[in-house]
Amino acid sequence: MRLYYFGGIDTQPSIIANNFFHSNSSYATVYLIYGVTYTNIYHNSINNTSTGEAFHFNRYQSVDNRIVNNIFRANTGYAVEYQTSNAVNSIVESDYNNLFTSGSFIGRNVSTTYGTLNEWQTATGFEANAVSFDPQYQSDINLYASAPGIASAGKNLLSVVPADIDGAPRTATPSLGASQYSAAALTPLAGSYTVGVGQTYTTINAAITAMKVNGISGAVTFLLRTQTFDEQFILPSISGSSATNTITFQSQSGNAADVTLKFTASASATNYVAQLSNASFVTFKNLSFTPDGANYNRAIQVVNRADDLTFENLRITLPPIAAVTEERTAILVRPSLSTNIRFINNPITGGSHGIIHVGNSTNRSPGTVFTGNTLTDVYYRPAYFQYMAGGIFNNNTITHSGVSQGDYYGLGLEYSAGYTEIQRNRITGALGHAMRLYYFCGIDTQPSIIANNFFHSNSSYATVYLIYGVTYTNIYHNSINNTSTGEAFNFNRYQSVDNRIVNNIFRANTGYAVEYQTSNAVNSIVESDYNNLFTSGSFIGRNVSTTYGTLNEWQTATGFEANAVSFDPQYQSDINLYASAPGIASAGKNLLSVVPADIDGAPRTATPSLGASQYSAAALTPLAGSYTVGVGQTYTTINAAITAMKVNGISGAVTFLLRTQTFDEQFILPSISGSSATNTITFQSQSGNAADVT
Repeated sequence: MRLYYFGGIDTQPSIIANNFFHSNSSYATVYLIYGVTYTNIYHNSINNTSTGEAFHFNRYQSVDNRIVNNIFRANTGYAVEYQTSNAVNSIVESDYNNLFTSGSFIGRNVSTTYGTLNEWQTATGFEANAVSFDPQYQSDINLYASAPGIASAGKNLLSVVPADIDGAPRTATPSLGASQYSAAALTPLAGSYTVGVGQTYTTINAAITAMKVNGISGAVTFLLRTQTFDEQFILPSISGSSATNTITFQSQSGNAADVTLKFTASASATNYVAQLSNASFVTFKNLSFTPDGANYNRAIQVVNRADDLTFENLRITLPPIAAVTEERTAILVRPSLSTNIRFINNPITGGSHGIIHVGNSTNRSPGTVFTGNTLTDVYYRPAYFQYMAGGIFNNNTITHSGVSQGDYYGLGLEYSAGYTEIQRNRITGALGHAMRLYYFCGIDTQPSIIANNFFHSNSSYATVYLIYGVTYTNIYHNSINNTSTGEAFNFNRYQSVDNRIVNNIFRANTGYAVEYQTSNAVNSIVESDYNNLFTSGSFIGRNVSTTYGTLNEWQTATGFEANAVSFDPQYQSDINLYASAPGIASAGKNLLSVVPADIDGAPRTATPSLGASQYSAAALTPLAGSYTVGVGQTYTTINAAITAMKVNGISGAVTFLLRTQTFDEQFILPSISGSSATNTITFQSQSGNAADVT
């Protein structure tokens, strides 16, 4: 419907009531433009199933209109849009309406958009008694609502609208929209219900239908019996749900292995076992998902609005694949707007993507929690987050033992703004980046922290890659290892500011320990010191286009790392990055105020170990002087002598005297803590005769 210069009479206002209005359009379903006067818009049900607004009113030259007891439902557009703010008294009442959209913004007033009903109420002064529920229309075009939350939410308009669209009598507390209905016979759900064969609800879909019909009046828990549920379901917005009236689906036994949810999807549009659409205050926990479509393997998909969702201890197994496709994603969260999405203690195996959460580019997602998850052999993006308003990303294990995609990110965050924690993670085995941060912005008064992590990759790319717009972030006490040709740590400082890089271990194989790009980013790094820079390659670091072979050269050229060292950290293995080199056991700066413990919770000291693990070299005795090697000697093998130096370091010149015998062994002599021009290491025959030792 479109009204243009539609003038009523002040003593007898025109009335638009009890109508069904639907369109599938990028334009408004109901459009009032200019000169609308003395008109009452009461009890209409409006539905836009495309991208347009449900109700649009340009108030120019309009006066004395009332908009009450309507349902304005949009798909991805605004529920309501009002234009021309200076039209005084154009709307004398806009209240008791139901404003709902699956899109990012519930309304627009002139040029400002508002994401929630509360924001709209505060900014406009309208809708003090409004609600925001999915009306649960019978269909897109049969606009009989059924949501319990709006069955008696209206203002008494019996004097002007005594009956509904079908002639059914209205009540003193009428239903919103064109149809009158009662929720009195409905019993809202509250408490615990069993689901499965022979239970209160035989299927998950039956449980959801019960909530849709009856609403909820308290916290609801669905206990799924031990069995396999071979069904696909959509969980929408539920009337009555709130921060206290939560909805939980979990195994009855508490064991995730006892309940399996599966579905064989065959098309992208229906590629999910569970879809959450406009859902809020929902938890899924202690369940297994095994989507088994030939090419479509999503377990969980989140669309439209998403608020306060928790996914906890979900065992999700996807078929292994060597392809890049979101069709094979364990949990795919691409809502129009989202808050407080939590991923906790989920073991996920296989697939192309593990967990993807992409928020809104203008209203970034706050409250994200990603903790305690174990992601194994995910081919491309095990954990990828975009448009976050900060978040907690702690205590996760992300591993890959096979072939991953070259542009792999173990953990990727892009366009994040707000305080963020990335702590005590173990991300190993990547052929790409263990972690990649892009436009990752902290707060000047509360810098983000990346601390106590193990980062490993076997890649020609950097193990840890920070690229553009990294601000107010402290990178403390991380153990990094690149076992291929790439850098351990690469920071492109373009548009970056006020970052600190302290007490880390940067170990490369043949690549650079550290590479910094974009030299003109003033104050991009305000501190880079007390780190351990080590490579087995030719150059320890690269600054823009210049390479440096030694730590001393790097210090002189860059002004960084005045208190740095360069020792092979002697990691326990390529991926278990517990260092043992004596030279870095107490070489760190005191950061107790921000990093009081290590990756395993062991207390730090005032002179802490570099890297993620705290250890002591106090019980070690550095070698100095002469030692015999061979049968019955101080060290029985050359390898034993080398191990002693690796464990203890040296504090003076060391000579190993090899007794007369044949040593049938292979050995590798690495960098030794404490070695220098004066603290040399010598292996020679004890007799002084080369022919005596083979």
